Amino acid sequence: MRPGGDYPGNSFGFRSLILCAILASVIRGLVGTSIAPTTDVAFVGTDLSSTPSTAPRQYGANGTDPDLRDIFLGRCADFKSLKVNPTADHAELKGKNCSHLWQLFSSSFMYREACDVDETMYQEFVEAATVTVPVDKATYWDGWDIYSTVRSYANEGKRSWTLEYSLVGYLINNLIFCGQEDPPGIRYDSCPTIEECGFAKGSANAFWAMASTYFGKQAKGQVRVFLNSNREGGAFQINESYFAQYELVNMPAAEVDAVNIYLVTDLEKQFG
Repeated sequence: MRPGGDYPGNSFGFRSLILCAILASVIRGLVGTSIAPTTDVAFVGTDLSSTPSTAPRQYGANGTDPDLRDIFLGRCADFKSLKVNPTADHAELKGKNCSHLWQLFSSSFMYREACDVDETMYQEFVEAATVTVPVDKATYWDGWDIYSTVRSYANEGKRSWTLEYSLVGYLINNLIFCGQEDPPGIRYDSCPTIEECGFAKGSANAFWAMASTYFGKQAKGQVRVFLNSNREGGAFQINESYFAQYELVNMPAAEVDAVNIYLVTDLEKQFG
C-alpha cells in the first residue's frame, strides 16, 4: 500500500458507505487538472550531509525485509499465474519478466541514501510493471483507516481494482526497503518511517508516488473513489494525499465517464 510499503490500514468496524454526489462533482471537475504540491517536509535531526559514512543515521522503522528479493519474485510469479487477481489479462502478463522487474526495482533505490530517492527513479520499473486495468474497474481511496474496507470491497480484483491489486502495487505492498551508499547497497538495520523523509520522498514513499501516478492514468469509464469521512479536516484533502496529488490529477478526463464517491463512516467516531 501507499506509503511505504505500509500502505495501509488497521481494520475497524465500518457500518455505512454513503454515496456523495456533491463530492463527486467537485472531484470530477479536478480530473486531469494540476494541483500544487505541498511544501517539502524538512528533516528533523542529524544533517545527512555531515553524517560520517561510518555512523549512518538511524531511522525509526525496521530495516529492509531480509528476503526482499525472494518475496518480490514469488509475488511476481503468483500474479502472473492469476492467483492474485484473476481478472488480469493473462496474455499481457506473459510478457512480464520477473527477474528483469526485480533488477529495475532494486536499482531504483540501491546504493542511495534512504531519503535521497525521488519518484522519477522508479519510473522505468513502474512503466515495465504496469498492466491494463479493465474499463469500469479502477478504484481509488484516501484516508489510511479505510484501507481494509476498500480491500474487502475490491474482492481481490473481482469487483474492482485498487492499486494493490495491480501487478506493480502487489509486488511492493507492505514491504520494507531502503538503500545505503555503502555495500551491499541495501540497508537492513533501519529504514525511514513515513514521516522521516517527507511526503513522497525516500525509498518507499517515492515508489508509491510514481505507482499512484500510473494507476491514475488507468482510470476509464466508471471510476470509484472511497474517502474517510471521519478524518479531521474533511473527507477530501489535498495536502499529503497520494490520491489528490498523483492519482486524481493524472486521470484522463476524456476517458472517465463518471466519478462515484463513497464516504466510509465509522458511526462510533467523530465526523471530520
